[in-house]
Amino acid sequence: MENSFSILIIEDDVLLNDMTKRLLTQHGYCVTSAYSGSEALLLIEKSSFDLILLDLMLPGIPGEIVLDKIKSMMDIPIIGVSAKTDIDSKVNLIRNGADDYITKPFNILEVKARIKAIMRRAARQEPKEEKAKVVQVKDLRIDCESRRVFIGDR
Repeated sequence: MENSFSILIIEDDVLLNDMTKRLLTQHGYCVTSAYSGSEALLLIEKSSFDLILLDLMLPGIPGEIVLDKIKSMMDIPIIGVSAKTDIDSKVNLIRNGADDYITKPFNILEVKARIKAIMRRAARQEPKEEKAKVVQVKDLRIDCESRRVFIGDR
């Protein structure tokens, strides 16, 4: 297992959704599927996810509207996935909050690489804990700044 990231796939094509879910699950991701924009928004209210794969051409609520609603509720990495290949669709989606864009049909290795890159960037943005300057366990004290070790008073 590579990781335990939780991914929501929002894709109305049942076969594509299930295939993507199966492949990502095999690579250690915890994957949930939604088949419409409204179903996805309900899932997002009830559960938390680390990343979303969002199809743009969804029944009911289009992917662009789903993107706007998600971004108004939370800051979560989103990869747009669509058969739309025109540059305007790609640019508009990224301008409106998506972190990346993948054109269908896609290769699962590319999807995995893009997921890893986005999660790597997200991890770098997390506040880092300040390292302790002195670590002490019973009589043993380590001063990390001066790189000195003390036992008791010595």
